[in-house]
Amino acid sequence: MGARLMKITLALALMATLWVSGPAMAAAPGIVFTPRAELALTSGRAPYLAEAERILNAVAKVRRLPVKQPIKVDVLGREELFRHLKTQIDKEIKPEQIVGEKALYVRWGMLAPDFDYGAFLLDLYTEQVGGFYDPETQMLYLVEGAPLARLDMEVLIAHELTHALQDQHYQLRDFMGDSSDDQTLARQALVEGDAVVTSIEYVQQRMQQRPMFWDTMASLMNVFRMQGSFAKLKQAPGFVKSFLLFPYEEGQTFVSSLRASRDWDDFVAIYKQPPSSTEHILHPATFLAADHPQTLTLKLPQPGYHKLLSGVLGEMTLQLLFRHHLPLSEARQAARGWKGDYYEILERQGHTVLQLLTAWDSPADAQEFCQAYRQVIQLRYPGLAAQVDGANERYTLKTGEHLLLRCQGSQVAIAEGHRAPVTFP
Repeated sequence: MGARLMKITLALALMATLWVSGPAMAAAPGIVFTPRAELALTSGRAPYLAEAERILNAVAKVRRLPVKQPIKVDVLGREELFRHLKTQIDKEIKPEQIVGEKALYVRWGMLAPDFDYGAFLLDLYTEQVGGFYDPETQMLYLVEGAPLARLDMEVLIAHELTHALQDQHYQLRDFMGDSSDDQTLARQALVEGDAVVTSIEYVQQRMQQRPMFWDTMASLMNVFRMQGSFAKLKQAPGFVKSFLLFPYEEGQTFVSSLRASRDWDDFVAIYKQPPSSTEHILHPATFLAADHPQTLTLKLPQPGYHKLLSGVLGEMTLQLLFRHHLPLSEARQAARGWKGDYYEILERQGHTVLQLLTAWDSPADAQEFCQAYRQVIQLRYPGLAAQVDGANERYTLKTGEHLLLRCQGSQVAIAEGHRAPVTFP
């Protein structure tokens, strides 16, 4: 999410389809099945695989991305998928990053302290995935027995084949990089929004070929909004659902806004200079105006503490903090005008603290954020009074922990959970 879940979301959301191996056909590059996928096709367990070559050619034409090399496809069982994703998470995500992200949301009252965050995420993603493209191995996987109708699966395959073509042209692993979390989520929204819009245009082309193909429009919503019958998704906190859907829904809106005046060929330049924040995704005008975030640093050392997590939260994460506690319109307004931030989650002997510095487009935007944060403090700690010292508002919690809110000019600083009062430089 605002923290490392975005990275996990990337690792899994970019992974949403098929796999590959075996010799390429003598004709143009296309789909190559593993023996297991070939068996699934010939045995009738995966009849949709017969359409993969046609879908690939159609998607390549719609998206204006020629196939550079054969795309290998394999079929996985659900248990094998679970093991694969767990291995992927264990390799890419350090345990302290999951602990740090959970600590952030517990601190903000968005998760209960006893919530098993890491296990829940793994179960949730395993339940949701009907397939995935893996940029590291350049493999496209489909999950055998995925709870999707054939038309749903066709749209899913079109979506994931778009990822395979993106990878061939834009090198997705290098494109995502090891950037701040907010920037990672913004780039993921571009990649996923691109694939969603491509899938829609693929559907529109299919409707011209087959007028009875209108029912695929319902399939689009089934695939990209997630199906409400999934038990884990129903159990997910609201902000988790919002983070899962953000790259698809807001990414689609962002890419559609660009497509209104641009051809797909123009996206070569967009991938060279992609959105650098979720503010760009939420407000495309800021991207077109090259309104880039401000880089902030935080110099508030805490002796004896070590850093679990740090990075940039971004407008989307801050908006979801407020949406958890306030009405939607107020939450959006409170996070609007974001210019940049930097946060740290620190830990010592199981005790965690949050330190956050934010920048805003104007002092008025900063004051809106401060006022909303005051409301959240009162909702989390009813009746808690502040000791005001100039721009500093200090609160002492019943636990003995301290909370500092400093609103000064176009910057707002927050420190939560310290066992002694702190002062920002």
